[in-house]
Amino acid sequence: MSTGYIFQEEHVDSLAHAQLVERLEEALSAALTAAGEAPRVFRVEAPLPNISPLKWLRAQRPGPRVYWSDRDGIFESAGVGEACVVGGVDPVDYTALFARLCETLTPAYPNLSFYGGIQFDSASDLSPQWAPFGSYRFVAPKFELFRSAGATRFACTIVSAKERSVRDQIADTILQLRALSFGVNELPADCAPPLSRRDAPDYAGWADAIRQALAAAEQGAIEKVVLARESRFTFSEPLDPLALLVRLTDATPNSYHFCFQASDSTAFIGASPERLFRREGQRLESEALAGTRPRGADEISDQALGNALMQCDKDIREHRFVFEALRHAFAALCDYVTADPDVSLIKLQVCQHLWRRIEGALRPSVSDPDILRALHPTPAVGGYPTAAALALIPRLEPFHRGWYAGPVGRITHDTAEFAVAIRSGLVQDSFLAVYSGAGILPGSHPESEWAEIENKMGTFLSVLSANGG
Repeated sequence: MSTGYIFQEEHVDSLAHAQLVERLEEALSAALTAAGEAPRVFRVEAPLPNISPLKWLRAQRPGPRVYWSDRDGIFESAGVGEACVVGGVDPVDYTALFARLCETLTPAYPNLSFYGGIQFDSASDLSPQWAPFGSYRFVAPKFELFRSAGATRFACTIVSAKERSVRDQIADTILQLRALSFGVNELPADCAPPLSRRDAPDYAGWADAIRQALAAAEQGAIEKVVLARESRFTFSEPLDPLALLVRLTDATPNSYHFCFQASDSTAFIGASPERLFRREGQRLESEALAGTRPRGADEISDQALGNALMQCDKDIREHRFVFEALRHAFAALCDYVTADPDVSLIKLQVCQHLWRRIEGALRPSVSDPDILRALHPTPAVGGYPTAAALALIPRLEPFHRGWYAGPVGRITHDTAEFAVAIRSGLVQDSFLAVYSGAGILPGSHPESEWAEIENKMGTFLSVLSANGG
């Protein structure tokens, strides 16, 4: 149904509107003629010039928005509006969740995607600050500008609602389409610096929590627990989460970048280096990422820090917990499993970590709900043994993790990719809560673990400095 339009940058508005409106009407007419009624789901895509999805997203009117880019720079998407939302406030039932997603996902539209996430502890009660996100929430955007395999496309998706006729939904969608902008917004001037910062826990509380964690380890209750900190910044005016994310993205290559904006004033953003899993067809891939050192000021010091990490007994043990848990899970999910023979270093902007990849061929009966149940949470964000560590975390952390360290990602008919939502922050009006954690096990010290978290937060802190802070 392509019209063969060639888009010019300065004419994107008028031509994109004209083509998409035409194709929507054509698709509906064809569906009605062939079947007597419109399909529940239909989608129209059109090529566009090389527009930045993230900067395009900033140019749209406030409202529900979503952004996702993979770590390898292969796929990037920005979405406006909600064609379909699958969410809830009760503990997540993975099987029921994916059954609801599959009602909309179809091989007829291989690019149709849901974007969203699940809170770290899906069985815990929601705290007020995380209420807009629910215990899980996945969105298929109504309008989506995405880059894939070097091409940029714009898509409009309609999922019919029983309470409204498809014709009415088409009419509303056309009006909304005409209101979109196909320009891009430049970053605003630097905002005022933060007025205050509050850490939860503060250093005294942090030291006490580590003492309790080490006591539990000494008693044999756990071998490792991951403890996190919430650093809450207050500003004099509301924050623009997408402006923060643009700066965060520029500062954090080789990371997953995401923004889930559930309302005008609330958004969860992040730049995570850690893949939970990627599934393409029956191929499953994951990785063990644990153990941390900062980057050096020069090549010699950077190499020395990396060598120290590779030789540190505490960090090697921490990484081994994560990898062995993954290998055990893969053995239960896959017909065969392969892994990197050795641990290596992955070097990011402010940190370097121990890293080891694992992949396998899934058994025919295994589905995405099985994978999530088996892999989340890994010992990299929970601890080991998992059940004992998860029971200890809410006793020692004076805040609710919400979606921090939970699975966030993208799901299509034939693929699923989830990152672990670390190096992340919650924007609420004029507040920003930044989250980061550290693995605690015998050999941990409050001072070094506090410094490790501060280093992991370094990119967020530098972004705030870029805003004048």
